[in-house]
Amino acid sequence: MNESSPTSDSPNPPTSMEEARCNNPGTNFREKMRYIRAHERSLIQEPQSVSASVTPSSAGDIEPSQSAPARDTVSPLNVRVDKEPTTHPAHVAVTTEAPSTFIAPQALHYTLENPVEAAELLAESQPNLAGEIDVPEVVAEPIGEHLAELEPPAPSIEETPESQYVGIQLGPMEYAIPLSMDPRVKDDYDITISSNNKNILKFLEDTSLLETGKSSASEYDTHVFKMRKMINRLDNITTHPDLNDQPAAPGANPVKEAAWAEYSSSKFQFLGYLIDVARNDDFHIIIVAKTDMVVKIVENYLIGKGFTHTQPAADTSGDTELALSSGQLSFGVRVATDERISQPYKTPVAIIALDNSFDAENPAIRQIRSSFSPTDSLLPVIRLLVSNTLEHIERCLPQTSELTKLHLLVKCTQDLSDTAGELQDDALGAQENAVEVALYLRTEPSARVWSVAAVELIPVETPDGTPIALEAAQIRSMTSSGQKRLLENEEDEDGNQSKRQRMTPFQDITHVSDSMKGQTQTKDEVNSHLSELSLVKAKNAMEFEVNQLQITLENMQVRLETTEKSFSKLQHRYETRLNNYHKLRQELDQVLEASQKSSDRLERQKIEIAKLKDDKAALTKDLEEARNTIKEGGGTDADLEKAREEVRRLTKENASLQRIVQQERSQTEYTRQQYQNASTAAAQTAMELRQLEEEIGELKLKTTADLAKLKQLRLKSDEQTHLSRIKELETKLSQRDEMLNRKEEELREMKKNRPSTRATSLQPRSPKWGASRPASPGPINVGGGSIRGSALRFPC
Repeated sequence: MNESSPTSDSPNPPTSMEEARCNNPGTNFREKMRYIRAHERSLIQEPQSVSASVTPSSAGDIEPSQSAPARDTVSPLNVRVDKEPTTHPAHVAVTTEAPSTFIAPQALHYTLENPVEAAELLAESQPNLAGEIDVPEVVAEPIGEHLAELEPPAPSIEETPESQYVGIQLGPMEYAIPLSMDPRVKDDYDITISSNNKNILKFLEDTSLLETGKSSASEYDTHVFKMRKMINRLDNITTHPDLNDQPAAPGANPVKEAAWAEYSSSKFQFLGYLIDVARNDDFHIIIVAKTDMVVKIVENYLIGKGFTHTQPAADTSGDTELALSSGQLSFGVRVATDERISQPYKTPVAIIALDNSFDAENPAIRQIRSSFSPTDSLLPVIRLLVSNTLEHIERCLPQTSELTKLHLLVKCTQDLSDTAGELQDDALGAQENAVEVALYLRTEPSARVWSVAAVELIPVETPDGTPIALEAAQIRSMTSSGQKRLLENEEDEDGNQSKRQRMTPFQDITHVSDSMKGQTQTKDEVNSHLSELSLVKAKNAMEFEVNQLQITLENMQVRLETTEKSFSKLQHRYETRLNNYHKLRQELDQVLEASQKSSDRLERQKIEIAKLKDDKAALTKDLEEARNTIKEGGGTDADLEKAREEVRRLTKENASLQRIVQQERSQTEYTRQQYQNASTAAAQTAMELRQLEEEIGELKLKTTADLAKLKQLRLKSDEQTHLSRIKELETKLSQRDEMLNRKEEELREMKKNRPSTRATSLQPRSPKWGASRPASPGPINVGGGSIRGSALRFPC
């Protein structure tokens, strides 16, 4: 298949945006892209190999209906008039093209299947930059007069642009990831809204009554406070349910806390998948959270996922960030309102905004994004948004006053509560989003392309203007606070003691007096300055997006050429395989036909064999009858036939005997083999038996020696026991003897020191036999030699 190439007389396709803008007809971007794609399709010629195919079912043999050329399907855009030409005033300059427009990131997802539809999506995703910031549009450079005469007039300043931006409002190098919501968390979300239904209705009613002057400002401020409290609670539910409930105890298991965070919050589930995918990558990602409590929850979650602090808590100072690492992957955690410029642990590759509290204008965040970016652009920021929830709606609100934003936010949150957490059609799951983010971070910064689908813009009914009553309420809150500060300052001064601030309410709050002219002029100057800043930011964003689009278009062109080459190769392979298929099909048909013929031949042969068997049986029967006839006939022939019959019988017997002999030989051989096997096994068994007997003898000798040793040990043990007993008894005996000697010594001492009063006062013993106390152990009778009595106090 020959590769398609444009003819020599055909113009080359545009190579840049400026050349395409100047040379291609059309009044807007969509018509120009349609013309470019139609022109490219018209330059592609039909492959010659398709028509040269000889197979009956190939693509060349199928006669397709002749399609109209691409030039005819799309009418010339430079002469097509959809409506009556409009007449512009003299002061409005008629332009020949639309001004440079903002290109959304999701418009860069170009598909090869439908390039025209991708171009249309690209056109639809471009808002009118001048219309968004309320400044006049810049008139583009005019093109040639021959095109200006044929083209209809371009849309002027007063016309409404066709294209609308389909993504949420994001800053430069900011991306958003849509996430779902767990059903249990969705129940808490719905319960919170339903429990505040009365307050929501009163707030919305008071807003309408405040416009007509039928509601007081104090009641309205009360409802505003309740609505902000409800919004804060809903925001906490989408981030982590524990922010509203009782937080985890200090000694809780971090692993269980991390599992609970992934189970109850899709944002932490995304972080878990991102950690699993990028665990081996050298990334440092900064997570920005709303409050210190959220930072603590994120810190506990990372600890539960196996991360450790990069430095001890005692060494943490204001110059270093709170960082946790696991291998090469590390995370830094900081509060969104923290304006301190801290040194990151490593060079960050991205910032993850956990909620809508992220502020790109924070000086610390702005310095991190500009200082640590590897290219001239800013460090990418990835916002995690739960679809159709409060934080998603907040990114879709128009630029209005704070109270109007609050009114729209509360109203849309209540209206979209049923679809909260439901993903858009082209959204991916948390795991797929984590994989895409990891691939985006692994790519070189200059070649990065965000491939996650853009978060859809929720249509919000924007009011025509800010109600006067709401503006007056804002002015009242601003002036009342200013008056209070002025009153405090005046009270501090001694010279202004007599002056009093008027505290009566305004009579007509909708009327702004002439004294507010200075403030109004200052406000106008601030607005003009903000408009200039917005223009500069929008211009930078537009240039960056245009560069990205040019790079993407070049890449798509290369991919298209590669696809065409691959398609030509595939077409050639398809034709070859199709030819081989038809050849194999023909061979298969031939083989099936030959097989059928063989089957028929086999059937005929079977019939012939059956016939031959019947003939053989008939001939065998005739032979037997002939032999019987010869036998009965007698004579020499009869003897010969009998001898032949005897020979046949003996031959059969000989064959039978030979078979028997062969069987006996086989049996004998088998028996001999079995005997040899048995003999070998017996020899091995006898050898093992002898070895076992030798081992038994050795064990007996060892046992005898062990018994002798045991006997000796027993004797020694008995001897030691007896000796210890003897020593014990000898010790006791020596103690007894010592005690006895001591007692006897005491007794002698007692006898020696005892006074003899009783011996001198007693009368001599009566000679009568029955006298009193004949054997009394008195002092007189103790010394007798025939009586051995013990004089111990406590005899043993």
